[in-house]
Amino acid sequence: MKIFITGGTGFIGGHVARRLVEAGHQLHGLVRETSDTSSLQEMGAHLVTGTVNDLAALQGGMRDCDVLIHLANVYSFWEPDMRILPRVNVAGTRTVMQAAVAADVKRVIDVSTVAVYGVPAEQPFNEETPHALSLTTLYARTKRQAEEIVRQTAAEHGMELVVLQPGAVIGAGDTRATGQYLEALLDGRLPLMSFSETQMNFIHVADVCDAVVRCLTADDVVGETYLLGGTQMTMWAYLGLISEMGGVRMPYVKLPVIVPTVLGWFLTPLAHLIKRPPIWGLSNDQVRMLRDGFCFDGSKAERELGICYRPVRDAVADAVAWMREWE
Repeated sequence: MKIFITGGTGFIGGHVARRLVEAGHQLHGLVRETSDTSSLQEMGAHLVTGTVNDLAALQGGMRDCDVLIHLANVYSFWEPDMRILPRVNVAGTRTVMQAAVAADVKRVIDVSTVAVYGVPAEQPFNEETPHALSLTTLYARTKRQAEEIVRQTAAEHGMELVVLQPGAVIGAGDTRATGQYLEALLDGRLPLMSFSETQMNFIHVADVCDAVVRCLTADDVVGETYLLGGTQMTMWAYLGLISEMGGVRMPYVKLPVIVPTVLGWFLTPLAHLIKRPPIWGLSNDQVRMLRDGFCFDGSKAERELGICYRPVRDAVADAVAWMREWE
């Protein structure tokens, strides 16, 4: 099968790309000029250079492809110029879908995020739960807009669409916000802890790959949405796993939520002023994400996609081993 992937140089995308090549698929992908493409090149992927806003590059790269896997996005809670989130996540998704329509791509697998639900009244929530009316982070707002664009375009043009919504994805190679949090504890840069009771649903990156592969050809998944996450736990329990796997000390001071909230109010405008990330990553959006968390039921993916969630401790062990290797 001929597959086009966006975001193939990212954390999840890199794992998905390798799994597809190992399964014998012909992989095509979009890469930026500044991206490290060595891994994709080693896999024999056919690459086109451009951005998600480059319609001509996307359309040319998707020519004769059977499936589009859309992963490219900015997963961040602070950037020197926050306008990059709507530019990539929203406008970029619109361009990607326009290119897919022009190239007559039949099936689209949109790897979205649980963040699009916000904090619903129903807990734990599932795929049928109405989304919260308001979203507290720019990342969540842009990803909801992006998902709406994908759904509308697919419906208007008769495309076969599957939407995957992972929770907190863990594994080797993660340099995003989730991986940075893990790295901070391993390096002894997390002596203080708040949000210890915040609930998150974690998933091994390999399970996300399993879900993507299952959605490539199955007819019974078309039109479906799947929340992906098999281990619900508090942030304190998650840090306990990192401490155990990494042999490091847990944070020894627990702070009330009001402390990082107030710090975020001061550190975020200061970070924008000096164009440097806020200390400890305490931007307003990061604080809101850690405060809100997410508690959902990911069992539909087990039942209908046939995936079996790996233990989250295996994902943490993989992430810790990778970080130790690259220290």
